[in-house]
Amino acid sequence: MKEFFRLLQVCSFSFFLLACNGSSDSSSEGTPSGPGSSNPVTSAIVGMAIDGYLEGATVFLDYNFNHTLDDSEPSVLTEEQGRFSVDKAALEVCWQYVPIVVNVPVGAFDSDYGEVTRDYQLIATPQVIREQRLGEQQAGNLVISPFTTQIWQKAIAAWQRTQDTELDCESMRTDSDTREQLVSLLDEAESDIRDTYSLSTEQLYNDFIERGDSRTHNIAQQFAIGLQQAYAEKAQLEQQYPELSEVTRLYLPTVTQGDGQIGGKWLRHDFGFAENKQMHRVSEVSGTFDAITKSVSIYQRGVELVGEVRRRVAIQSNGGSTCTVTVEYGANWQASHYRIKGRATTDFDEAQGRCLLPTSDASTLATLEVDVEADASSNRSYASEHTFSPGENVIVDEVWQRMHGSDAPIVVDLSRLDFIEPALSFPEGYGADTWTRSRRDIVSDSEQLELKRFDSGLWVESRVRDDEVTALRCGPEFDLVAAESLAECYQRFGVPVFKETFDGSLSEFAMDLFDKELVERTDTRGANNSTGIQVHYEGYERGSRRVLDKQDLPPASRYTLSFNVEFCEDFQFVRGGKIHGLGPLRAITGGREMTDEGWSVRLSFGATGTLSTYIYHQDIPGTYGDSWRVPNFTFTPGQYYHLQLVVQVNQPASASNGVVEVWIDDEQRMVVDNLRLRASDGTDSYIQHLLFSTFHGGSDETWAPKDEAGNFTTECAYFDDFMISH
Repeated sequence: MKEFFRLLQVCSFSFFLLACNGSSDSSSEGTPSGPGSSNPVTSAIVGMAIDGYLEGATVFLDYNFNHTLDDSEPSVLTEEQGRFSVDKAALEVCWQYVPIVVNVPVGAFDSDYGEVTRDYQLIATPQVIREQRLGEQQAGNLVISPFTTQIWQKAIAAWQRTQDTELDCESMRTDSDTREQLVSLLDEAESDIRDTYSLSTEQLYNDFIERGDSRTHNIAQQFAIGLQQAYAEKAQLEQQYPELSEVTRLYLPTVTQGDGQIGGKWLRHDFGFAENKQMHRVSEVSGTFDAITKSVSIYQRGVELVGEVRRRVAIQSNGGSTCTVTVEYGANWQASHYRIKGRATTDFDEAQGRCLLPTSDASTLATLEVDVEADASSNRSYASEHTFSPGENVIVDEVWQRMHGSDAPIVVDLSRLDFIEPALSFPEGYGADTWTRSRRDIVSDSEQLELKRFDSGLWVESRVRDDEVTALRCGPEFDLVAAESLAECYQRFGVPVFKETFDGSLSEFAMDLFDKELVERTDTRGANNSTGIQVHYEGYERGSRRVLDKQDLPPASRYTLSFNVEFCEDFQFVRGGKIHGLGPLRAITGGREMTDEGWSVRLSFGATGTLSTYIYHQDIPGTYGDSWRVPNFTFTPGQYYHLQLVVQVNQPASASNGVVEVWIDDEQRMVVDNLRLRASDGTDSYIQHLLFSTFHGGSDETWAPKDEAGNFTTECAYFDDFMISH
């Protein structure tokens, strides 16, 4: 009986099957079998499922994105060499906008290992997105593999963490913004896997068995082992996180060498979400999956009603001994809405595997932010944002203590913040380190006009239609002049786009750095004995551990990055390494394949303490960036230097007129010109990130700092006073 139903299933959906006695075009023309238009499509899906080649697996179109085969979803079985084809009469127009899932059951045949002994799933991205990202020809050669699966699962987990809406066939088909957002997340997921395992885009999407690519084949086999283990732990995972409505687990093999060589452990990613909760936890586990060897990162967000106020908690840890925790309390009082937000660096409880919450003592916080919103009329509202260091305002400190020190905080206590006036006419800072005020007027259902006042004296007026800025003016209050971008406003007014001195209240960039295992805040080792940060360069097989972060910037064609740096006494430069730089929305580093919008400019130190630029540009002759050395300069360990990196992208993109300047202690020391950093004039190609990027390396241990016995050592450097300006 089972064989009869299997034959019936194959006959209904297979593109070529003579046993069905004729073409399936004549049997089910116009009969819908899933959501979407009732008109059938005019082409079929033809592809293969591969780890080894998989025969006897069920392929289906996941119309509702639940990764489960439902009655309305067309399916077929894979045949020899993992091949399958789905009859055009079985599909609806919507099929191009949904993922294709392969259920690999126990008993299926794997050309590598024979009979499959553990269930798992493979997944491919929707056809429309494959065509957009890979081109129509490559997208037509559909290979569903462990690589496509991990890329999809990482992107979907990121979607659940960052978006409020669920994906479905109709939204994918009709909403171009939804598709673009998903494409961006898929790009990030693919880039992460490609860079980690030193694979090309082509290797991720092609038949590596037919090509005889044994290295890619071996990595795919490891990915499949991780997929099987995660699938087997699905029920256990749901029990572990009962408060979450949906949870996903991924296992990815660790890498020990720069060429993507597989290590002996796994990185376990747990993703989960519920209506008011989100979670992403990464742990290093043993090669046998039975023990956690290290916490790598934690990200959690949650919202709940506590007493009379709404509390939001955000927790982030990057594997160090501390966590960054933000706790916010908010409620309406009369005609205004008040929020107080405390951010702190807390300890990571290794025994419990969790981050501790801050105490009610305001002095333990890094910053306190107060936001006030007030409606002046049905079409006009005011808002203000004041950021304090603890101790700068007694009332703010007391409100925090009452909110966070009570199991049932009340709105009356929060309303004590009503001394802060959000209207534009008020210039008071109330002791805050920074503040802004804004006025928003609703012009129509699709258009708004916002006027924003900064504590620096800069005013910015923006007209927004359908979420796009259509007009921008800025300057002093009574002298607003049209501008092309917010970056131009900062430039014209002489205001830094970004500044972090590590004194007083701290930016999220600083908090993220403090959360890293190899970064710590130092009270007296900054420039001029001020507060700064110390970075540890821990030697390992590829040089020293990467210390990476980035700060978002308004898109601009030109920026200057400046900071102070001191390498510790007896610092081992070895063969060299990177220091920091600037890049576009998706910077190219690590030998990644160049894109029209992608490039990067970073500083680097050399073997004898020399200073160079390290640039990924459109005309690099090889895989890695080009280097230009600053003449007649070497770092002296134990001494601070003020470095400035000026980057001007080429304009237009077809021209080779990009410029990079290096300044040391306010003296211009080198200019690199005639650069073609980008090959696209799109916004994504403009400077949009400060790249905090420092390490030795390198792809092997010859770049690593070592002692005389050949053991890896840890070096250090101090950094202070980061600023982005024009």
